[in-house]
Amino acid sequence: MAWQSLVPSFVLVPLSLTPAFLGHAGLIYSLGAFLLSCGFLYYGTQLAVRRSNPLARRLLFASIIYLPLIFLLMMLNKG
Repeated sequence: MAWQSLVPSFVLVPLSLTPAFLGHAGLIYSLGAFLLSCGFLYYGTQLAVRRSNPLARRLLFASIIYLPLIFLLMMLNKG
């Protein structure tokens, strides 16, 4: 069952950089998206390695924080 937290986390890194690859986002977005995605990957890996409720809560919190910050980066990049 570890793959259920790892696969989406690994897919998220290149997927979040897609706007930059397509030329719709610049350096600010690219660096921020990469760092946020790596952070999300870190929490997903931690949960896969040591399954526990506190680590699951941390991954949930990371997912709640991730999306608004990505959208904020997109807005800052366009401004």
